Amino acid sequence: MAPLFKGRWGKATPRKGMALLMVLALSLLLMAFMAEYVFSTGLELRAMQTYKETHQARNLGDSAFRALQIGLMADEVEFMKGMGALVGGFEGAAVPFGDGFLSGLTITPLDPLFNLNRLYSTRGGSPANSVQWNLFYNTLKQVQIPPDELHSEAVPPDDTTAAWLFAALADFIDPDDLDYQGAGGGMGAEAQAYSGQQPQFPLPNGRLDKLTEIRLARGVMESRIPWKEWENRFTLMERADAAANLYPGVICANTASREEISDFLKARRMSDSMLVRLDGISQDIQKELNLYADKADAVADLLAPKDGERTVYNDAALAAALGGLGFKTNLVKQVFSTANNFYRVRLTAEIGEVKVTFSADIHVTRNAERIGTALEVLDYNAE
Repeated sequence: MAPLFKGRWGKATPRKGMALLMVLALSLLLMAFMAEYVFSTGLELRAMQTYKETHQARNLGDSAFRALQIGLMADEVEFMKGMGALVGGFEGAAVPFGDGFLSGLTITPLDPLFNLNRLYSTRGGSPANSVQWNLFYNTLKQVQIPPDELHSEAVPPDDTTAAWLFAALADFIDPDDLDYQGAGGGMGAEAQAYSGQQPQFPLPNGRLDKLTEIRLARGVMESRIPWKEWENRFTLMERADAAANLYPGVICANTASREEISDFLKARRMSDSMLVRLDGISQDIQKELNLYADKADAVADLLAPKDGERTVYNDAALAAALGGLGFKTNLVKQVFSTANNFYRVRLTAEIGEVKVTFSADIHVTRNAERIGTALEVLDYNAE
């Protein structure tokens, strides 16, 4: 090996070569430190920017919600028309708002949905139990479970799944510790059915506050029914003027679509074999609801015609119009309202690369002209 350096006497002296290597090593080390510093500084700056944009997005979403609350207090028909035109005008794209954008904006009336908290007072074998099972079964049959390794195409839940889910939810919500026995024939699920579950939790055995609580009920998540379907068809709230109705839920004649009206009415059809289990008053109401189911498409044509402007009804005009189709005017409120009271509102606020999703359940009390007189935000989340 040749010497790194020769001094005046011809002997190899590696000191200067070693010094050069040390300087080179130190330079590389300093470069690494600088690169790490620049990288860390960049991360901190990006984190600061993300924090700033997140804060701005939250403020943007809060502002949008306040604007929507003001809108919901106005005439519901005009407000919903305006929202439809706004969202439809952007064809699903984000809507400019303030310094950012809003996307995924939906306002879903909850009044027509099945109020699961009615199961709290359900007693197996009662007329109410038969009615609730009938609606639950018909509602689930409108759901499509996505294909899997056993099914090449989407299918509705089978009868056994529907019966077991109804029984499990009844025991999950009702106040007693007795296994459900009633309409549908499904096997109940009280506390012992959850004994091996981890993490362990006590059954609510009471009215629920959030729909997400039913995720813990036996079979709900295992059924493979998409969570969006549960949200679109079930609720925990019910308007006061419909609480005594035979079925949970009423649908707004002035804002619901043709398809929504038709599906709603058909879901309340009851077979003759179940009809005989009801008492006299309940039978009379159910026969009327079966008539609505038979004429569902004709009712949808009346209230939401394919062509031309929709008629905006008050209670008296709605009863008269449906009376013209052969329905009993005194039972119209078993099915229809002229304005909604409960809504689920969702939107996503976008600032830069940050997106914050907001959701809330809102209760609006309205007068006979569909104008809001009071508004209550029942649940508000941002994530």
